[in-house]
Amino acid sequence: MAAGTHERAETTRRNVVTRFLLLNWGILLILGAWEGWVVANDFNPIVMPSPQGVAVDMVSNPGVYIENTSVTLFVALVGLAGGLAVGTGLAILTWFSPLMSGIVSPTAVLFSSVPVVSMIPIIARILGYLIAVTKQEFLTERAFGTSVIATAVSVAVFLATSILERRIRARFT
Repeated sequence: MAAGTHERAETTRRNVVTRFLLLNWGILLILGAWEGWVVANDFNPIVMPSPQGVAVDMVSNPGVYIENTSVTLFVALVGLAGGLAVGTGLAILTWFSPLMSGIVSPTAVLFSSVPVVSMIPIIARILGYLIAVTKQEFLTERAFGTSVIATAVSVAVFLATSILERRIRARFT
């Protein structure tokens, strides 16, 4: 009986590992290629840290990532709320006022035709950075770790909204 239980546990473990690999093969491939590229080119960790270095820093300094993630999410939510309020206000004014329509429409065309990535430095230069912290020490592992967290949050939010959108469409169509 113990041998049967052991075999079932081994089969279950194998199924879990197989399922994990099937679901995450792309991420594992990217991480493996990244690690291989860093090792093959013998990059300085300041220039290009390895995934292992990033993971070690994330595990050994979780408070830094939690703090930076919370600040980033706060700034993003404030920006989202502010943009929603300003956009809604301008939409209402544009709808009811031909003068506002003439002012806002060219700006809307500009923003829709120019890539957002190229506008960010210009807007930041005009408005300034609201939260700017300068440190003497720059840790590449933390920069990469922060970008990993930001990417993971972005992907999770995108997937959640995609699922929610499908459910709403299925319910109302």
